[in-house]
Amino acid sequence: MREDQRLRGRKPGESASNVVAGAKAARKEGARAAKAETILDEMSAVRSALRRAAPGDLVVMCVDDAIGVYRETMALAGAPRGATAFADPGELEAPEG
Repeated sequence: MREDQRLRGRKPGESASNVVAGAKAARKEGARAAKAETILDEMSAVRSALRRAAPGDLVVMCVDDAIGVYRETMALAGAPRGATAFADPGELEAPEG
């Protein structure tokens, strides 16, 4: 879990901690969330999520820096590491700007 840049009066880590606690509680009730952790830095969280994704996984990212995350996603899609979470990196094409 990561947090928005705007904390809305909360302490750093507070919102992410609440979401992780909710995911862990749901897992105890049968949800299929295998792992939940807090990575507050947006790009570090993006890299971690994409590196962990397996073919066929759906990775949903709510981000502040959409262009930066897009560029990072495209860079990781082309990085050799045995397998990629992207069947076709062209699926992620978006106009600049």
